[in-house]
Amino acid sequence: MAVVSRRFLKLLTGLYEPDTGSIRVDGHSIDNRLLTNYRQLFAIIFTDFHLFDRLYGLQDVDTGKVNEYLELMGLEHKTGYKAGRFINTNLSTGQKKRLALIISLLEDKAIYVFDEVAADQDPEFRLFFYEVILQKVKATRKNHYCRHA
Repeated sequence: MAVVSRRFLKLLTGLYEPDTGSIRVDGHSIDNRLLTNYRQLFAIIFTDFHLFDRLYGLQDVDTGKVNEYLELMGLEHKTGYKAGRFINTNLSTGQKKRLALIISLLEDKAIYVFDEVAADQDPEFRLFFYEVILQKVKATRKNHYCRHA
């Protein structure tokens, strides 16, 4: 897989605006009036992510689904979800990335961008990420890009 720079990913996802040229989708240039809607296509985890204890921007969060994901990611004994908040975000780097992955999956966007999400994971979870989680994402017919460390 080709190495893609973070700057390019931020341009592609609409977080940075191009200095020259344009981003075009279906023949339409993504300008200021389309940018907000375009950004809504993406669920993104960059290596320099910030983790909040709340799920900002998500409405009617299914607590059962959050708990399923916590169990799937092996975090059910490290944190929980109660009254709209994660009860513990004081986690290792790898565990924080797993929690960020849960949040991205809950966003249920059309396109996922995972920047080195498998980095800082133990070998078992890294294998689980590639063989199970990414396969589940593919099965939903969602688009995804995973940048490897």
